[in-house]
Amino acid sequence: MKSSKVTPIPFRLLKKLNLRKKLGGGEQSIHLACIPTVATYGVVDTIKYFTRLYPNIRIMMEEMEEDRLLYVLEARDCDLAFCSTINLDKTLFDTVFYCRDKFMIAVSFDNPLAQRESVSISDLRNFKLIFNSKESSLYDICKDACIKAGFEPNILFTTSRPDLAYAYLFDKTYIYMGIGHIMEGFDHDSINVIPITDGPSFEYHFVRHRTSELTHGIKKYLEFVSDRGGLFFEQSKPLITLTNKTM
Repeated sequence: MKSSKVTPIPFRLLKKLNLRKKLGGGEQSIHLACIPTVATYGVVDTIKYFTRLYPNIRIMMEEMEEDRLLYVLEARDCDLAFCSTINLDKTLFDTVFYCRDKFMIAVSFDNPLAQRESVSISDLRNFKLIFNSKESSLYDICKDACIKAGFEPNILFTTSRPDLAYAYLFDKTYIYMGIGHIMEGFDHDSINVIPITDGPSFEYHFVRHRTSELTHGIKKYLEFVSDRGGLFFEQSKPLITLTNKTM
């Protein structure tokens, strides 16, 4: 009988096989529903690095407006969602904190507030305001903050596109009120971004319905973002810098 020659398994492949064995073998998938601005917060990087560690776990990300996202989450048509928890029924969902962002305003250099280092909500009383779309929880948060400060906001229009809000800041009476991390992409040579000292807090979480199946893959991904998510957020940058040439 001829002796058969055994071909050594490359270490890289062996490592992958051992990992698959550890996870029980076979491909696992996670359906992750996300708000439209998800790329700004480094979540795509969490997926990239997580799937390098766990190559048999595939994460399918789908962007959608927040009102539809909440419906899909409540109907258990997705495994996880990346969103704010401001409108969630906390008795139905488990959440893993990812990051906290701050409210800011963006104004043209001709705006009377442009040279201020900070503003309060009440300073916005006499200006025309641009808010995020009504489908976003940001809309309700901004509007409620103005009412709490003693005035009904004069909302010029709403949009889910920061680039459209930016385009309207040519008028010195217009102010865009929103999330600071998104505004970091604005061209600061023509637009000034100013923090709001008494702005409401705003957090993003990974969310799952408590009655949905907690697979091994979902559990591992939640552990991963819980341990490292803040680092990805801190290192994340706006994908597009909005300048006059962009418009």
